[in-house]
Amino acid sequence: LPESRDLFAAAGQIAIQPVSERGQAEDGRPDELHPNPINQATLEVRDQDDDQQGHQKNPGESEGVGEIHPKGRLNANADGPQLSTVIGVSFGIKSSIVMKAILLAGGKGTRLRPLTVHTPKPIVPIFNRPFLYYQLDQLRQVPEIDEAILSLNYQPRRIEEIFGDGEGLGIKLRYVVEPMPLGTAGAIRYAGDQLTESVVVFNGDVLTQVDLRAVLALHRERKAKATIVLTPVENPRAYGLVETDAQGNIQRFLEKPGEDEITCNTINAGIYILEPDTFDRIPKETAWSIERSFFPSLIERGETFVAYVERGYWIDIGT
Repeated sequence: LPESRDLFAAAGQIAIQPVSERGQAEDGRPDELHPNPINQATLEVRDQDDDQQGHQKNPGESEGVGEIHPKGRLNANADGPQLSTVIGVSFGIKSSIVMKAILLAGGKGTRLRPLTVHTPKPIVPIFNRPFLYYQLDQLRQVPEIDEAILSLNYQPRRIEEIFGDGEGLGIKLRYVVEPMPLGTAGAIRYAGDQLTESVVVFNGDVLTQVDLRAVLALHRERKAKATIVLTPVENPRAYGLVETDAQGNIQRFLEKPGEDEITCNTINAGIYILEPDTFDRIPKETAWSIERSFFPSLIERGETFVAYVERGYWIDIGT
């Protein structure tokens, strides 16, 4: 794993304790990649009483878009409460949408052995910090996400002992243990069978700084059934390529292309936004691949399936 001091600051030692004995979720320090929004005075997610929303013209037509209400000390010389004149502003963000995220963390981490012989991949330390913390940091970018569902299979109890119910992390955690390995799509169906709103999905081995808010904005703008994050690589022959057209629509997936088959350098980055009304095409409690079966079904049916290309930091921790 290449060192990236600009991305992750060194953390202290981590004490792994049973849930009943834990104080704070980690080592008592705030997260460094993305600070916990709960502790920021500049952003608070809260319900607003109806009498505080009298200025909203059409409260019934918000369609889940956050209403931003500046509050705080204003510049006394301004003609009115212009946003540009607010001093010490904090924001209350209200959204009528509550989203879930699914983290596919059930793999055995065979590519990381011997590190994962007795340690499940989500708690393998990256810069002295369990890997899963970085993905939770990413999810907290999106205020609508109130819960992360961890899809587990390998040593699930060890993971739950460290993260508990998410207290102190700024996001609630729920654990779903697969009855058997279900593959990427099968695990999503098993964990998200009762979901009704758009769901963010992370493969359990992706370390990145992608702007999830921008990915979600694209998904909503295009009214997509699925949005996939792609990332460019120098040697695309080692990966499966994902081809798009000029508008960013997914055209096809190409596994391990030959030299004469390479038409692009973008690969699946392992981050998706999916609409749950597509999950019924995934067989229940059956091993099913999102890359080889679910995504091709979207293309075959002509459904809106778009790409967000992330050109920032990205790595698969298993390679």
